[in-house]
Amino acid sequence: MKILISADMEGASGIATSRECGYPSRPVGDPEANPDYLTGRRWLTGDVNAAVEGALDAGATSFV
Repeated sequence: MKILISADMEGASGIATSRECGYPSRPVGDPEANPDYLTGRRWLTGDVNAAVEGALDAGATSFV
């Protein structure tokens, strides 16, 4: 079974402010201009990793 995962930061667990999505830093997502962005990236990575683990447990064989 092939799985497609589409994720965006605005929907990640724990995201409460636009700063955690990389705004309003210029350029968008610059971790040096906005350290909250690093926190948001960790939360999004955790969500995607949890989805992958669950899909693998359910029999997924590949991911897009």
